[in-house]
Amino acid sequence: MKNSLYAALLFLGLAVLTACGGETAPEEKFTKEYDLAPFGVMLKVRGPEGLNINKVTGGILPHEITMQGEEFQVYLYGQGAETEDVKTLKEEQKEETKASKKGFEIISEDDNGYVFSMQYEGDTTKFYNFEYLYIQGDQQFRMTSSTVTQYSQEAIMDMYKAIEQRPSAEK
Repeated sequence: MKNSLYAALLFLGLAVLTACGGETAPEEKFTKEYDLAPFGVMLKVRGPEGLNINKVTGGILPHEITMQGEEFQVYLYGQGAETEDVKTLKEEQKEETKASKKGFEIISEDDNGYVFSMQYEGDTTKFYNFEYLYIQGDQQFRMTSSTVTQYSQEAIMDMYKAIEQRPSAEK
């Protein structure tokens, strides 16, 4: 009787797993949420435990923030919005990036940004990075990773997912 019950439960479990396709949603690497409001930016990002966030003082733009942690390096640049259309802003940034990067190739893209690969002059190594653009009210924000640290495509994708914007509560 006990063995029949175990066999039935096992069969039922396998049937449910098969019906669901056996796939689970990919687990996000960075899950700790950080509010950038104390740095003058009403956005939230996710990152690794112990993320070091610093506001750059004396920079050219009103908002320059660095975020660094284990396998994580993101720069945020913010200023008054030049447009209300993030798609236009993204296309302009894409053209600028393409013009300045050798071997520029888009890996993935969505409404707010793109992940790309590039190479440096005289080097066959592929470097990966992203550009993420976000407009909130009368401000536009651009986030990118390091152009000198060589991250894998997977690491860049993890950072991109972590900075996809969810506005923080207005003060």
